[in-house]
Amino acid sequence: MKDSIRALEGLEKSAQIEAVYKNEQTEREAELAQIQLANKEQETTYLYLIILVVAGLFIFVFYAYRQKRKLNHELREINQFKDKLFRVIAHDLKNPFFVVLGYSEMLLDDFDTLTDQEKLNFINNIKHVTLNNYQLLENLLEWSQSNLKIIQPKFEVINLSTISQKAIDLLKHSAKMKMITMTMDVPKELTMNTDQNLIYSILRNLLGNSLKFTNREGNVSLKWFENHDSVHLEVEDNGIGMNPLILEKFLKIKTSTAQKELRVRRFGHRAFSGLRICA
Repeated sequence: MKDSIRALEGLEKSAQIEAVYKNEQTEREAELAQIQLANKEQETTYLYLIILVVAGLFIFVFYAYRQKRKLNHELREINQFKDKLFRVIAHDLKNPFFVVLGYSEMLLDDFDTLTDQEKLNFINNIKHVTLNNYQLLENLLEWSQSNLKIIQPKFEVINLSTISQKAIDLLKHSAKMKMITMTMDVPKELTMNTDQNLIYSILRNLLGNSLKFTNREGNVSLKWFENHDSVHLEVEDNGIGMNPLILEKFLKIKTSTAQKELRVRRFGHRAFSGLRICA
């Protein structure tokens, strides 16, 4: 009996020990599972961070590449514009300086034989040619600024008759040298809200080109007129005209619009070109 009781007690103790062991093992397994889950979550977080860093680096590299391409494109455009500017300056300024040199050499070589009036005429011609050269250089600088987009228009109400007469007076000497007649038809009360310097530059260029490409004893006329809500400018000459292919390209120029529209026309042997200019 005692042996049986001891055996039963031993079995109960064994069962209790086994139950405690199983509980401890289950708890350990649960803790291990939690640790593994935490490790997996940490690994996932690290993976997300790595993906974000790689994506950030990719975006940065792509943006830097785009910026580099943009800068390279701008540099190429600037270099092309620089070359074009040098070509224009060399072409447009070379001949006027030859004229000044020619007058100067004639004045120096024949100084003792020339009358005072002839000397005065030579000096006056040199003055006007130099002034025209200065205006040409100013036009080139304005053109370069407009291409570099650093000109900011300053709008104000201007009298078109006054500014047109100013442009004609500037080129009177050049017209006289070629015996070209210049006429102007502008209503005295006609005004426009625009940039005075830009309009003056436009007039100088249009009239200067007309004088340049018109033969001796030709005619150049300037006309302003209103048509509904726009102001129109016509510069007409009987010069050599414009090549149709160049004219077609010229008409494709894109310009901005503002309060009024300015249409610029230049006639030469019935060649026509229309240009909308911010006005």
